[in-house]
Amino acid sequence: MKKLRVRTWIAIFLMIAMLLITVVPMITNPMRRSSRMVRNHILRHTPLGTSIEDAVEIIENMDNWGQPRVNLNRGFLPRWHLPEWPACPYTGSRVIGEKSIFVRMDDYRAWYRLFFIAPTRVMIYWGFDGDGNLIEVWVWKDWAP
Repeated sequence: MKKLRVRTWIAIFLMIAMLLITVVPMITNPMRRSSRMVRNHILRHTPLGTSIEDAVEIIENMDNWGQPRVNLNRGFLPRWHLPEWPACPYTGSRVIGEKSIFVRMDDYRAWYRLFFIAPTRVMIYWGFDGDGNLIEVWVWKDWAP
């Protein structure tokens, strides 16, 4: 009878440990959340209207945000067009903004794909108008090759 109790407690401990191993990373890493939630997280640090210089400084000072790639000659082109982006109001095209920043934020494996080869890659694009003010942030999540 005592052996059964010990085994039961061990089983409960192992189940709790497995739950913590899968849930804690999702709670502590904002990049694992939905694209909309990641976008909101990014906008808390770089709100719309932020200058491109300030955005680069903020990005460089954030832990685990990656190295920013600044393009002062072109905005960014989303990989697919979202309904809320029929055309950019500044240029009339699908390109968002006249300047842009790209950062490869994070690669992670979803708990249900732990044993698969391809992790999820999180990439962030910031679009700026001609004056260098932030007008849009786009989060792209894709499977990394």
